[in-house]
Amino acid sequence: MQFGQLSDESPQSRFWYTHGICWPGVVAKGLGTLAVLLFINSPVLVGPVAHALKGADLSAITSPVVAAGACFAMTRGAL
Repeated sequence: MQFGQLSDESPQSRFWYTHGICWPGVVAKGLGTLAVLLFINSPVLVGPVAHALKGADLSAITSPVVAAGACFAMTRGAL
């Protein structure tokens, strides 16, 4: 793969996906955001899981794990 392929924004690009949108990435980002909202403990918002864990803020750990796992699960057949 050449480095120029990453900046190719045309429909013929390898990274064009479905009309320019990588839906597994969008879904994974949404699931990661949901994980943050469930596990966050901040002065403004306390998620239900963080509240049940007596204030443990696990959002920085769970969000990337959930998003990466979802993206991997949805795209492993595409490799």
